[in-house]
Amino acid sequence: MKQLLPSQAATKRLNTLLSLSFQFFEFSAENAHLYALKALAEARKIKNRPGEKHALTLIGEYHHKIRNSPKAHEFLRKADKISLKEGGNLYTAYNYVIRANIYLEESQSDSARVCFQTAFKLLEKESHYKIKYYSYYSYSSYLFDQLQLDEAKRFWKAYT
Repeated sequence: MKQLLPSQAATKRLNTLLSLSFQFFEFSAENAHLYALKALAEARKIKNRPGEKHALTLIGEYHHKIRNSPKAHEFLRKADKISLKEGGNLYTAYNYVIRANIYLEESQSDSARVCFQTAFKLLEKESHYKIKYYSYYSYSSYLFDQLQLDEAKRFWKAYT
């Protein structure tokens, strides 16, 4: 990785860092966090607002994973300050899904539902499979936890 990243063009390097961060959440939140921090620095350096938004959201997700909700909210708010037009539907939707998951842990079901619904509207025209799948899985898990099994099945069939 140390040899690959420096040889890449700035935008490609940023996208590599963002992808590594996103993928590492399945294995190591610490490594995901490190890549997100590097991506944030790179995004700011090259003035790439969508990349900055996604990096801030990934940092927020890291704080969510380590159970630091105030810090997670802080980074998600920072990401949300980057407008939809600048940050894109996909990264804005992902921000809403992470926020929804935090609200669920804080027993704020109504806020979580609003975040999920907003995310799904933004994801309608997007094609990033992993983020869409994660979003739909999170919501159907929420429905399942609420014992809304029929609704969870309907939702899962409609969106997958």
